[in-house]
Parts: sequence; C-alpha cells; structure tokens
Amino acid sequence: MSKKNARKKISHKTISSPRHYERIRFLLIKYGRYIWSFLIGCGRLINLIYKYKLMALILITILLVHISPRLYKNLIINTIVKSLENNEKYHIGLAPYTKFIDRPAEYNNIKENIKSQSIYFYLIVGEKGIGKTSLIRKISNDNKGITYFDLTSVTSTNKFTDKIKRVLNIHDKNPWFSLYEWLLSISINSDILTLDSVFRYLEMAAITYKKKHGYRVIIAIDDINKISDEEILLEKILEHGKKWAYDDLITLVLIASYHPVLEKMKKISASSRMTIIELTNLPEEDSIEYLKQNNKNIKNPLVIKEAVKEIGGRFIDLIYVINSVDENDFEKKIKSLKKKHQSYFDIEISSK
Repeated sequence: MSKKNARKKISHKTISSPRHYERIRFLLIKYGRYIWSFLIGCGRLINLIYKYKLMALILITILLVHISPRLYKNLIINTIVKSLENNEKYHIGLAPYTKFIDRPAEYNNIKENIKSQSIYFYLIVGEKGIGKTSLIRKISNDNKGITYFDLTSVTSTNKFTDKIKRVLNIHDKNPWFSLYEWLLSISINSDILTLDSVFRYLEMAAITYKKKHGYRVIIAIDDINKISDEEILLEKILEHGKKWAYDDLITLVLIASYHPVLEKMKKISASSRMTIIELTNLPEEDSIEYLKQNNKNIKNPLVIKEAVKEIGGRFIDLIYVINSVDENDFEKKIKSLKKKHQSYFDIEISSK
C-alpha cells in the first residue's frame, strides 16, 4: 500500500481528531457572521410571509363580507330568472298510458285569464279528481313563463319556504348559497333566505324577467288545501298575489278542491282581487266519447253509457273505469267505487 493511500485511510478513521475540530472552528470564525445573517434573513422572510398572508386573508374576508350581500342578491336573482325560463315539463294524467282529456273551452278560459295581465289573481276550484292539476300542467307545458308548485307534501310555513327554494333552485344544496349565507351570517346586513326575503327576491327576478321577455311571470300553486291550517301563511300568499298583480309583475294562480280553506280565503281582505274559476265534471257526451276512445275492456256502448250515468264525468273515476273495470264485473266495481267516494262527496257538499 502506498503512503498516499495509507494517509487517506487514516484521515477517514480519524475524522473526529483535533485537527478537524480546528478546521470547523476556523470556518465558523471566518463565515459565522454570514451564516447567522442568512438564518436571520430567512426567519424574517418567513415572518413577513406569514404576517402578510394573514393580513391578506383578513382583508379578503372583510371585502367579501362587505360585498357579499350584493353578490348574493345578484346570484339569487339570476338563478331565479333562469329557473323561471327553464319551464319544466310535467307528467299529465294519472297514468302514462292514459290520454289527456281535451277540454278546449276550459283550457282557453283559464289560459286567457291568467295571461291577460289584469289586476287580479286567480283561484281554480273544483271537486277532487276532476282534472284541475292535469289541466294546469297542460297549460304550463304549452306556455312559457308559468312556474308550477305542487304542495302535496307541504303542511307548514317552513316546508312551504323549502319547496319554493327548491323549485327556484336557491336551496341549501347549492354550494354557492351555503358560502354566501355563512358570510352573511357574520355580516351586519344579514339577509338569510326567509319566506319574506324569497318573495322579495322573486319580485326582483320578475322585474328582470319582464324586461327581458316583455310579459309577466305566472306562478301556479297547486293543492293550496294542504296549508289550510297555516292562516298567517295563507294570508301572506293572498296579500302578495294582490300586490304582484297590482304592480304588474306576477300573476298568481291557486288550485284548490272544495274545502273549508275556501271560506278562510274569502275572509281575507286580499281576496277582493281574487277571481274564482270553477271547473265542473265533463258533460255526459264527452265522458262517453272519452271512454269509447280509451277503454279496451268494455266494448258494449250501452255498458259505457250506464257507467257514465252511475259515476258522472269526474276525471279520476273515468280513469278508474278505463284501468280496472270490464263488462263481467261492471256492477260490482261501480258500486264499490261509489261507496268508496261517498264519504268524500258528503264532505264536499257540506263545504259548499
């Protein structure tokens, strides 16, 4: 082994020798102040970055809190306008294979009234199962600017508010609304979506909609009977219907069956601007013709005529005959149907 390689081997083994300590000490004395200055500079830089990042976050939060009400307002109005423009198509009739009963006289009467842009709002009333919902859905599908609300599962003011928010697409599942509502909750000018604020934003959206399209928005609320116990809510809806019609912004259309709620509505002062459109059963000739065209189980025209004579021209009963009755069990099924609905008929007669 050469002397050079032996020295290298010895130097690796004696790395902790006094000679190496002396070398490290010499480097620290010579460059220590530069290393210390570098570490202090890094520390100050990190401190400044942290400080300004926090300040930037605070400034952004303050800015958002300040401007969020305006952004939130514009977001809601634009969302409602888009919801009013995207007219949803609704299923018509009680079964997908059942043909809709064409009622041109009543169809045109309702259509002309609700699109007349008068100073009135409207109540469409009739027996349960007579075809009110199918008719208003048909009108909604055929005409732009009609937004339909179904209150089947609504029994309280909170549920009514949630239903409107879902239909207008301003519900809490939208992440933007969750963010804005959180910002508004820490803002002085808080305006969380209550029923009153939803109605107010709907009015603003209606102004935008009318400027854009040249005609009013039409709001149809079906099965208003469901909120008959919410008298304050009922009064609020009628008051807004009167105000919207007077301001030429929104035409409100309410749909109800014969029910004690009608008497409650008539006692509300705003009902003075409410026009009542009453739907009746189909005439006997139209009912017979409808059964002839759609019924596959009863071929005898005398049986069809007898069925109409027994049940009348109520849409829901005609559908029952089409789907469930044949010539063999005609009498039994018709008697069962009349017995099933007798208690309801008694309630309707007493409510009238």
